Amino acid sequence: MTLIEMRIQQKEVEDGNRRHIGLWLKDNVKKGESVYLESLGYIGYFSQSRIIDYPGLVSPRVVALLNEDRRSNFYSIIPRLSPDWVVLRPWEAGVIAEWPYFKMNYRLVNEFSALGRLAGYGFIPGRVYVSYDARFLVFKKAALQ
Repeated sequence: MTLIEMRIQQKEVEDGNRRHIGLWLKDNVKKGESVYLESLGYIGYFSQSRIIDYPGLVSPRVVALLNEDRRSNFYSIIPRLSPDWVVLRPWEAGVIAEWPYFKMNYRLVNEFSALGRLAGYGFIPGRVYVSYDARFLVFKKAALQ
C-alpha cells in the first residue's frame, strides 16, 4: 500500500505539481528577486531562483532571524525578509493572508493544484499524506504605488 501511495505522490505531487511550480517560477522570477517558502526541494531546484527557505536549510539569514528572536516563526519573519515572492500551502496562506503587512504588500498571482488529478484515483492509501503538498498558492510582492 505504501508503494502505491509513494508512486502517486511522486507522479502527481512532486513531478506533476511542485516541479511545475518551480518551472513557472523560473519563467516569472526576475534576476535578483527572491522566493520565500518552506517546501524547498523540487520548487527550489527547478526554479533556479534565489530561495529563502524556512527553517533556513539554504538561508543563513533565516537562521539568524530565528536565533535573534526565539518567538519568530515561518510567518513572523516575512516582513523582515521582504521577499519578492512567497509560495504557501492554502492553510499557511489562511494564517497570514489577513495580516496587514501581507495584505498590503502581496497579491495572489497563481495557484497550482494536483487535487483534481488525485480525485481521479479513487482510493489512495495515505491520501492525507499525498494531499498535504498537492496545492500551493504563489504570491508576488505588489509594486509600489
